[in-house]
Amino acid sequence: MIATIAETESLSSVVALDNLVMVAIQMPDEWDAATLTFQASTDEQGPFTDMVNASGAAMEAQAAASQWVAFLPTDFCSVRYLKIRSGTAAAAIAQSANRVLRVVAITV
Repeated sequence: MIATIAETESLSSVVALDNLVMVAIQMPDEWDAATLTFQASTDEQGPFTDMVNASGAAMEAQAAASQWVAFLPTDFCSVRYLKIRSGTAAAAIAQSANRVLRVVAITV
């Protein structure tokens, strides 16, 4: 699966996980330094809301160019539709070119 963050944008296209669970993101070779955060929805058209854990902290991952960023299956098992953000809700980071993130998902 592919999530694309367009040039000058910080939020990816929708990833339809359906009955799969995201377990990793393969980062592109070029990436403007930024943490990854996430939005989720039960509907492909939204509304999408920021993902937080049970403590209220944003779901985030440290990421850099050419990295394989792994997640626990339980982190995303409730997500049907996903958007990936470059940066945080409070400080989104616009990417300087189109970025293609490869989403790795499994059945559980």
